[in-house]
Amino acid sequence: MVKTIWKDLPQWAKGTIVVVSLLAVAGIGYGIYKGVKKLTDKAKTNKEGQESKDELQRAEAEGIKATISPAEAEAKVSALLSGARGCDPIGSGASSIIAVIKSLKNKADYYLLSTTFGTRSWDECSWTGDFVGDVTGSLTTLLTEELDSGQMQEVRNHLSTLGVNI
Repeated sequence: MVKTIWKDLPQWAKGTIVVVSLLAVAGIGYGIYKGVKKLTDKAKTNKEGQESKDELQRAEAEGIKATISPAEAEAKVSALLSGARGCDPIGSGASSIIAVIKSLKNKADYYLLSTTFGTRSWDECSWTGDFVGDVTGSLTTLLTEELDSGQMQEVRNHLSTLGVNI
């Protein structure tokens, strides 16, 4: 019966059915891909968050105490997210992100900030100035997504003086 119906359809209808079927399969495949990617990213971020907590405890055991309070760390997280959100054609967002990182005085500060940051979401902007969706990740994800290679090197240089390598 299906063969009879298929044979009786005009060419354009057959083509439409094939194209719609391919688009449906592609859409399902993309949905599965995004779901798996989100789960692996979340697992990676959770691992990084736990590592930050562990590093903070190690620093404190070495006698290195954070110079910022948890409330100050939360304020710095807000400043980082403000710098990362939206499309910023003049680059002031990156400047504010770098300023937050450069305000850290020791590795305990960085690990407290990283632990406080945890997993957050922010809007990502494409090179055309359009929003391309949300990014969810850790502090390291924010830094690598929002800073260009020169800015990232500046951040790495400062963090290395504190004893932090990212």
